[in-house]
Amino acid sequence: EEALDAYKKAEQLYGQSSKNAEEKQIKCLSAAGRMFLMLSKPDSTFLYLRKGLELAEEIGNIELQSHLMQNL
Repeated sequence: EEALDAYKKAEQLYGQSSKNAEEKQIKCLSAAGRMFLMLSKPDSTFLYLRKGLELAEEIGNIELQSHLMQNL
């Protein structure tokens, strides 16, 4: 749960940063999604991974899109 809190805080910080921080924000969303999965919270898992996928699609990062789709 400590890791989850850290990923959520980092994602918020990257979300408020410059455009160059989008990949880091997406990676935090992915990590938070996996932490929710470990905590047996599938709804939150899906929400975070889906948000990350949408951002990855917006910036056209195919590698991150693939990673997130695999996790979903």
